[in-house]
Amino acid sequence: NLHPTTNSIEEAFAIAVDKFNSVYVTGYADSSHILDRVLTMKYSSTGSLDWKTTYGWDPVFQNCSGQKIIIDSLNNIYVGGTINPPGTGTDALLIKYSQSASNVIQSGNIAKSFQLYQNYPNPFNPTTNIRFDIPVDVFVSLKVYDVSGKMVANLVNENKKAGSYLAAFSGSALASGIYYYTIKAGNYIKTMKMVLVK
Repeated sequence: NLHPTTNSIEEAFAIAVDKFNSVYVTGYADSSHILDRVLTMKYSSTGSLDWKTTYGWDPVFQNCSGQKIIIDSLNNIYVGGTINPPGTGTDALLIKYSQSASNVIQSGNIAKSFQLYQNYPNPFNPTTNIRFDIPVDVFVSLKVYDVSGKMVANLVNENKKAGSYLAAFSGSALASGIYYYTIKAGNYIKTMKMVLVK
């Protein structure tokens, strides 16, 4: 109940699960019995509420409702639904939520040691995922290089809390071939090979 003082109504219409077994629900919330808003919520794999967000509320955007929800390979969230602006009838509504500008997502798993894993899928076209574990809070650098040693992507370059992470990498602007990704985290340094096939 988002607004207990106004006896709000929330109703769910769609559910989705991502690669970390997090659960996403979308529907609508009505805090005034006049203006419905799209309500989207994310729960962790253990059932705790990670975040919630709404779309609408301005009188121009009356009676919004989320009807479908999907999660793509980069963990972007797409909510499809309906919207009823005054005088126009029912229109289609599509909302995109990006969970991480860098496309690096913490899974919530506990990391016991420094690890850099083989990307998957591999070979890939055009996107792949790179998983790494860090057991302590540390500055992390994760970069992708071509065979000449030129850096083509800087996926991580900041302090990270201990945990298991998944970095999404897109080779859509690159040529087919062999690429290398290198992680530096404290004294831990490791390089692995991946293959882009278009």
